[in-house]
Amino acid sequence: MTTRKKIVCVGPDLAVDKTILIEGFSAGHLYRPKDVLTLASGKGCNVARVLKTLGAEPAVLGWAGGHNGRFIEGGMREIGVDTHFIPISAESRVCVAILDPLDHILTEINETNPVIQPAEVQAFHQAYLRLLPAFDLVTLSGRLPPGVPPDFYALLIEAAHRCGKPVLLDTYGESLRQAVGARPTLVKPNLREFGELLGEEITGVEEASAAAGKMAGQLGIQVVVTLGEQGMLAAWQGRLFVARAPRVQALIAVGSGDAFLAGMAHTFVSGGSFEDALRLGLAASAANTLQPGAGMLSREQVDEIYARTEVNSM
Repeated sequence: MTTRKKIVCVGPDLAVDKTILIEGFSAGHLYRPKDVLTLASGKGCNVARVLKTLGAEPAVLGWAGGHNGRFIEGGMREIGVDTHFIPISAESRVCVAILDPLDHILTEINETNPVIQPAEVQAFHQAYLRLLPAFDLVTLSGRLPPGVPPDFYALLIEAAHRCGKPVLLDTYGESLRQAVGARPTLVKPNLREFGELLGEEITGVEEASAAAGKMAGQLGIQVVVTLGEQGMLAAWQGRLFVARAPRVQALIAVGSGDAFLAGMAHTFVSGGSFEDALRLGLAASAANTLQPGAGMLSREQVDEIYARTEVNSM
């Protein structure tokens, strides 16, 4: 009997996510919505939720505080995802998305992450080092909260290297710049984030492809640049790929990047090829847009879209 590979999803930006559906929403009016979806969320939780649907064995490591933190922990355990949460003195945040399903207009109100104290940063790092040997792959995703040093992800990547564990990274800004220097297995910026990382404006696929190929060759890592409706491009081992999922009746895109990362991670631990990972990532990302709630997709939706997703060499 084959043992399922374990994935630890590091999520420093845990949150309670509320998605409220209101037809014809506009500011300055009173609404009594009937459709409200409340989820344990933050990028690490979203990645883990999709991995669970795909059949992997994920766990989440993050900071959680107060009533909201207990809700997040309970929500993940309810769907069978192990949690390794570091308690913090502050209350975990709440993020609200108001969706008009008729016009597909999304309004987001995201609370700022709580400030993480130095002792809480140290406790997280120690927990990560204890857990790392038990897992086969690490995903790092999300914005670092206030109080967390920008080299935090870089340190986690270096620790994973010492244990021989692959790391998939999805962040941006200074934390991305420092983490790339530690050489994660894969980095997944969008086009704007990729330009910011390189310190230049990148406007087209050809320009992005050349830059991704150069970075992948210099650092020996896999570089995936997401392009929204245009799909994605990827560079690895001197090869360039472009891929696009079939067009679907998208409702809301929140969490689609997390679903993409989950698809990549699941294929990696299952022994699939890089092309298969790109295909499953795109299929999961597209399936995520079909209903409210980050990561609330079905395996049937993913499989149907996967069969129609193309990955081609450039």
